[in-house]
Amino acid sequence: MPDKGAPQLEDGYTRIANEILEALCKTKFTNAESRLITAILRLTYGVYGRKSAKIETGELMALTELPSWHIGKARSKLIKRNVISVSLGANQQVKTYRFNKYYKKWKPLAQEPNRDRQAKPVGPGATPVGPGVNRTFIKENKKESIKESKGAEKKPAPAPPPYERIIEFLNAMTGSKFDHTAKETRAAIRARFKSGYTEQDIKDVITIKTDQWLGDPKMIAYLRPGTLFRPTKFEGYLQEARRSKKLVTSEKQRIKERKFTIAAGILRDSGQQAALTYCLDNNIDAEEFKQWKLKNIDS
Repeated sequence: MPDKGAPQLEDGYTRIANEILEALCKTKFTNAESRLITAILRLTYGVYGRKSAKIETGELMALTELPSWHIGKARSKLIKRNVISVSLGANQQVKTYRFNKYYKKWKPLAQEPNRDRQAKPVGPGATPVGPGVNRTFIKENKKESIKESKGAEKKPAPAPPPYERIIEFLNAMTGSKFDHTAKETRAAIRARFKSGYTEQDIKDVITIKTDQWLGDPKMIAYLRPGTLFRPTKFEGYLQEARRSKKLVTSEKQRIKERKFTIAAGILRDSGQQAALTYCLDNNIDAEEFKQWKLKNIDS
């Protein structure tokens, strides 16, 4: 997909009825919902006018620049509002998305609680009063105040590592389908965080080893959590990554490069039709892939 800052129709366009656009203009959506709808339209109607498409969460993250949990929350709300429908394929992994063009069946945005009826304090340090006041909250709030006055305030528990985001990145880079809920995988990621490493450190290791091993038949099998996150190897891999000049490339571009590499392998091993199907399913621009192949494979 071109990214030149000077859009042209010949680079691709999304054909949508004006009636749908007008309905979208008049309907209230949250920020995340609006961005997710736009991404789904781009990956369905915007690819040969198809009505539905298999879309990976990593692709939606790249298009919307939203974290996976944000996308999941917005997706659930849009399904309940009958704006989109989502189904799982036979492998129960990649979701198929469909936009509901019958806008009269959309449900309105849920109303927020009436703020005027919520309890308000009557002064500094005062107990909240008014309709809807939660007596249990008042009692618990007093207990908490007593604890604070005795210096017994507890530190908040640290947030858990972003298991799903890391494994989604690994899968997008390598074309794998590792499960972020696997016990061993989570234990390895958690251990790296306890050792002081960050999410970006882990992504850098995934990136450098993918660059080195993806095209090597002997080493590609080691592109797995158990090897990449091994405590005896991780620091060495990270130092390699930090020395590599390729780390300046954006994550989005790297995901695209990985998809191009996979598509080239499918073209070589299974033929043009199989490669075309993969490109359509993964929203790969055919002309951009052709130019990449001429530069990196055919040259």
